[in-house]
Amino acid sequence: MSSIPDKTQDGHGDGTEEKPEIVEPNQETNPADPSIAESTGTKSPNVNDQKATPDPTSDPNYVNIHQFFPTLEHCFTKTSTHFAEEQDNRMEAAIKDFVNEDSTVFSQFSEQESSTIQGGSMGEKQVAILEREGTDLSYDSTIVSANNNSADKQEPADKHTEDKNVFRTAVDEETLEAAKARSGNSIFNTEDWPGPRSPSPTFDEILVNKAVEHYERAIELKKKGEYEASIRSLNKAINLQPGDHMFYMERAENFIQLSDIQSAILNYKKACLMAPRNDNYYSRLAFLYFFLGQMLFDQRLYPESLELFSRAAEMKPENTGYHIRSISCLAALQRHGECLALVNKRLETEKNNADLLIMRARLHEMFRNTTLCYYDVKDALFIDENHDVAVEMMSNLKLTGEDNKKQAMQLNIMGKHREALQKISIAIETNPSISSYHVLRGALHRKLGDFNSAIDDFLLALDKCDHNEEDPVYSDSQRQLLLTYNDFAVECFNKGYYDESVILLNKAIKGEKREKGLYINRGDCFLKQDELNFALQDYHQALELDPSDVYIKTRISVIHAEFAYTAYQEKNYSESLAKMSLAIQYNPSVGGYYISRARSKYMIEINTKLKQSYHNRKTLKSVAPRMQPLPPPTNKLKYGANVFHRRELIVTETPELKKSTNWKTFGLGIGTQ
Repeated sequence: MSSIPDKTQDGHGDGTEEKPEIVEPNQETNPADPSIAESTGTKSPNVNDQKATPDPTSDPNYVNIHQFFPTLEHCFTKTSTHFAEEQDNRMEAAIKDFVNEDSTVFSQFSEQESSTIQGGSMGEKQVAILEREGTDLSYDSTIVSANNNSADKQEPADKHTEDKNVFRTAVDEETLEAAKARSGNSIFNTEDWPGPRSPSPTFDEILVNKAVEHYERAIELKKKGEYEASIRSLNKAINLQPGDHMFYMERAENFIQLSDIQSAILNYKKACLMAPRNDNYYSRLAFLYFFLGQMLFDQRLYPESLELFSRAAEMKPENTGYHIRSISCLAALQRHGECLALVNKRLETEKNNADLLIMRARLHEMFRNTTLCYYDVKDALFIDENHDVAVEMMSNLKLTGEDNKKQAMQLNIMGKHREALQKISIAIETNPSISSYHVLRGALHRKLGDFNSAIDDFLLALDKCDHNEEDPVYSDSQRQLLLTYNDFAVECFNKGYYDESVILLNKAIKGEKREKGLYINRGDCFLKQDELNFALQDYHQALELDPSDVYIKTRISVIHAEFAYTAYQEKNYSESLAKMSLAIQYNPSVGGYYISRARSKYMIEINTKLKQSYHNRKTLKSVAPRMQPLPPPTNKLKYGANVFHRRELIVTETPELKKSTNWKTFGLGIGTQ
């Protein structure tokens, strides 16, 4: 092992040590290597040539600073200061220590290498040249080995050609194999390098992937029933990706499992805002509103539950259950008007919904409007005849109506007509389909003098029995209607409303043309109006129905007497005689008629004699008394023309029979029952 000799330069007597040059032993561009020289087509330079043109890098004392530090492209001019000089000295001392240490390592390596050189030692001439030039013997073992091999040994041409492009080494093959084995996993083995790697994921992709991992883990935890852990994983996923509505939906479902309905509603509302076209989210949110409202309804918190039911109904208006629960809340809050309005609105779109009809029927029953309640129940049974609630309600309504009818009949027998009227009215409201109830109530109205209400009830009874003449209710209603018209006409006659009385009697006669009393009463009305011809026709019509009726004949005789008196006043004595004869024919028991007829005959004879004397030119002084004017009817009768007073023309009762107490029997003449 040789060390780097210390030499002093000429002209320097301070004995400072020169910096040696460190040259890598495996330098690829070594000009002293004969193999490289032959491959490149250049000759190895001679030692003398190197001396003629000295190369600073060949000097062993030359130190290349840039192999330890990078070369600066820019030079900075610094002002020389004491601090800068100290820094430079320190740097130079550190470099010197490093170079000395490195030179020692290379010297040891050169000694080991020189011991393995083939041929033993270098040529004496080459060694002398190297000593003269001051070159270290251990500088480049490859150069010495190449020179010795070329000078002393002549190897075959084929072997020289084989190793021509191979660098020689002083390390044996076993050492090389062991080194290769140790460096088998080195990253510098290109044959073991993997193929081209895929591009690294971006930051957004990393966030999405991580959020998906948390979401998948939350699904697994939910299946295991660990809802709180699932919510924590979903919270992490939402923090990474707050814009994914699926995370909110799954978190809401976990809150539902934990019975936290409020939190579930908030999460579904967020999901609906993110996905407004997802109808499933709206359906689920509406159900949550309904579920929470039902919980509050069970706790009798009706205002809060009404608000929740209304929200659910607004989100899913086609769901009838939500509307029904809203109606129930309104009913519980006694807001019946709003409740009924909401039911009517729903029935406009769902006309064939029996449940809604039953709901409205209950509301009508609550308002004590049992008639509308009955018709709603009837419509519900028409839609679904096996509807349990409808069948039960209809049965209750019928029983209630029948009980009230029985109470009304008992009160009528006791003479308590107004109390009976109230009971039968309740029966009709409860079950308005029974026509006989209207007949009974109409009769009570007639007894109480409310003829308009009585007529309305009888007409309703006729309509409800479909005008079936075989139905006993029809005959009873028709008979009672005629009695009511007659009683109403009597009431109008007594108050002087003759026209109205005639109208009512016309209606009665239209319904029953074989009742003589109606013609008699209408004749009396015409007589009061001085319509003697119409009165005479009605009396004759009544006489045809009953030829033996004395009162009808009496009325006819009065009419004829009136005609006779009118003719006598007009000096139509022949007409007066004929009418008075008819009056005597219908009522021969009146003596005044005979006197009036005699006067008419006398006046006829006098007129006849006067006419004859006029023709015979004879003057006849008539000594016959003149007919005196009739006195007022209150003082003296009118020659038998008005035998009865005008007010006595209206027959009030028959001489043979008493007034009938049966309300179904039609009386004779106005004023009978």
